[in-house]
Amino acid sequence: MGEATITQGRAGEHNLSYQWIDVPCGEYDSARFEVKSSSGSAIEVELQQDLYKKVYTGTGVVGTQPVPRAPTGTKGKMTARDNATGEMLEVPFFWYDKGRSRFSLWQMIKGLIWKGDS
Repeated sequence: MGEATITQGRAGEHNLSYQWIDVPCGEYDSARFEVKSSSGSAIEVELQQDLYKKVYTGTGVVGTQPVPRAPTGTKGKMTARDNATGEMLEVPFFWYDKGRSRFSLWQMIKGLIWKGDS
């Protein structure tokens, strides 16, 4: 996960906060977000990565579903907006390999083609 960027509301409001919640999904881990507005305002939360885009709306608190699995290195972001104040919160993230030992068709093909320095 990257560093969050906050754009304050029209009158300098800073009501939005978020929580990154880890979600184990079998052979990989994902995450979901929970975004809160301390003022109880209407919130719009958008998850985006490559072609995937999902928008969630609610008042006071909005929770997302887990982010769908994508290839290692794929970048995405969560953007939240407080509809009353215009405040925005952006959180970038990317997929990475946690080093688990599992079958990888790509690694097998790469091993057959690339013989290294021998």
